[in-house]
Amino acid sequence: MASLDRLIPRPLSRPLSRPVPLRPLLLGAFLVIAAIGLLQVLQTSDATTSGYNLRELEQQRLGWQARVHEIEAEIAGLTSMQRIEQEARGRLGMAPPERVLTLEVHSEPPAQQLVPQRYLMEEPPAESPSWQSRLLRLLPFY
Repeated sequence: MASLDRLIPRPLSRPLSRPVPLRPLLLGAFLVIAAIGLLQVLQTSDATTSGYNLRELEQQRLGWQARVHEIEAEIAGLTSMQRIEQEARGRLGMAPPERVLTLEVHSEPPAQQLVPQRYLMEEPPAESPSWQSRLLRLLPFY
């Protein structure tokens, strides 16, 4: 029997590891979950605030676009030929011509320019076509 006692494992007198206390572990898990929830709430509130700001800026942009359209309509009304003629007759006292004279000039222009160069319209220099446009002209469907 003594040999059988040796074969049966005996319980150790002291435990191999101490059990982890449950209360600090639960408190730590709760704090981590609370921090994650708080971060999500902060991100959501920032996104909502940005959305409201964006909507307000969009409303301002639409207001300015409406104002631009109003001014364009006002300019179109002020530049109409009927309004200009009405202003010329009423405010400036102008009248349409009684007869129209056409003059033809059959003389050569002067050799030198009589108008300073800065008042003359300059023609832009002729540009050579780019290599892309030359390549496109080679295509049969262009």
